[in-house]
Amino acid sequence: MTRSTITKTKNTVTKVVTSIECLNKSTNTAEQAVYRSFFGADEGIKPRDIAAKRGLHPKTVAAVIRRLKQSKLLYISGWKESANKRQLAVYKLGNHPDVPMPVKKRVAVALKAVDVLVLRHKALCEQYDAINRALVPARNMKQQRVVNLRYLEHIQGIR
Repeated sequence: MTRSTITKTKNTVTKVVTSIECLNKSTNTAEQAVYRSFFGADEGIKPRDIAAKRGLHPKTVAAVIRRLKQSKLLYISGWKESANKRQLAVYKLGNHPDVPMPVKKRVAVALKAVDVLVLRHKALCEQYDAINRALVPARNMKQQRVVNLRYLEHIQGIR
């Protein structure tokens, strides 16, 4: 096949999607296909499923879904785990708040371990502060200035 025999017709993408009616009037077949995929999907649908079902490239589906989501015509109704243990968003038609992504067990365990370390660190800091208060006498501003000057003289003598 030569380059001249291949003809591609590319319909324009709808500039601003303000409602579902805009998609009904769209001349872009990808927009139409993604839009139609949401009908009959009461439990929601994943972008991968749309791409497989309609024969579209996943990036095309993602671009259309992103535009629909920005226009608040879609929302994330849940999350499903893929075969490789990644969380995939499940979309539905409507304007509702998105369901937050669930935290993985490993991440939750790691966060608990960090919290325990932070508590231990705070306890050590409090102990060291108590020791510091006991060993270093309380000084007023004038006394502290004298100590600071002596320290600076000491440092200059080292050089």
